[in-house]
Amino acid sequence: MSRTRRTSHYFVVEEDRYVRVTRTNARFETLQQLEEECEGLCAALARSRPKSALFDLRTAPGRNDAQFEAAIAPWRKKMMEPFNSIALLVTSAVGQLQVQRHMHADGWGERALVTIDEAAAIAFVSTRA
Repeated sequence: MSRTRRTSHYFVVEEDRYVRVTRTNARFETLQQLEEECEGLCAALARSRPKSALFDLRTAPGRNDAQFEAAIAPWRKKMMEPFNSIALLVTSAVGQLQVQRHMHADGWGERALVTIDEAAAIAFVSTRA
């Protein structure tokens, strides 16, 4: 049985073997809104039972300004903290390179897969649960 949680920016489904976090296409209007959304998401993820997660970022609006990057960095680490392995699903090779850079900086190494292939992402988190 799956459990779900939805906000205007995230949709979370907890399955038997992994948690799927889908980023919606809603933009963060302020950095305070980002902080509030991330705080709630992190609290929900900390209570999740599965220890693998798939983060589907394909519909997330692109944003990489310095102020946003600085604000999201600690939340990115905190939302992934409860998991032993993660897959991040992106739409393009450029997005893949950017997210791989973040995962490397955050120390995820072989425990993270960044891909444009949904089947590969699901297989990765399903076999590492």
